[in-house]
Amino acid sequence: MNLPIDPETGKTKRAHPHMFLDTFAIEMLLSGASLDQVAMLLGHKSVKTTERSYMPWVRARQEMLHATVKRAWAV
Repeated sequence: MNLPIDPETGKTKRAHPHMFLDTFAIEMLLSGASLDQVAMLLGHKSVKTTERSYMPWVRARQEMLHATVKRAWAV
């Protein structure tokens, strides 16, 4: 298994099991899953936990949705 390399130091990054969870959540959000769905899949008791943890990707998803709506309504 190839571990990721830190571009700043050139050293191998440590991989943690939680990284898989983060990757799963981010990919789900970017593919269009709702925050509620991702929270449920991650086992979070509150959607706010998911929102706080993945806010940059939630924001990116909102911007993608905005751009899609804007393109759809362009005349």
